[in-house]
Amino acid sequence: SGITVFYRRVGPQQVKHLISAAESEVYKKQAYFFSHFLWEEPEEINNNIAFLSLAFSQFLHVLNMRSGREPLINNQITRNKYVWMAVIFCTATVFAAYFIPVVAEVLDLHPLQPRHWILIGIASILPTFIIQTIKFFKKDF
Repeated sequence: SGITVFYRRVGPQQVKHLISAAESEVYKKQAYFFSHFLWEEPEEINNNIAFLSLAFSQFLHVLNMRSGREPLINNQITRNKYVWMAVIFCTATVFAAYFIPVVAEVLDLHPLQPRHWILIGIASILPTFIIQTIKFFKKDF
């Protein structure tokens, strides 16, 4: 089938990364729809939730790069100081953009309530949590 040919052509590792990236996109959209339909938030708040969910989930996505055969906590990714420096720098940059009024205005970022931040946190952490759970049970993922 077409999927088998694609899998063989690009390789299993690339397919795994595509699945993980697609999963982040799904949770970002779920956060957007949750905010839009259940909380009936204005469009600009929904867009901010989607933007921040995607940004933070991508920062955490690097933790999914470990081999399933490596330990969850002490592995080549978590021991790499440059990975942590990049995650901290990117997170600080997003927070700076949110809290610096001029930059927030340019990016059309609006003040968010604590419940919005909780939704962003859940939507950001969930993809990494699910991938790590799969890696725990399926070592070759």
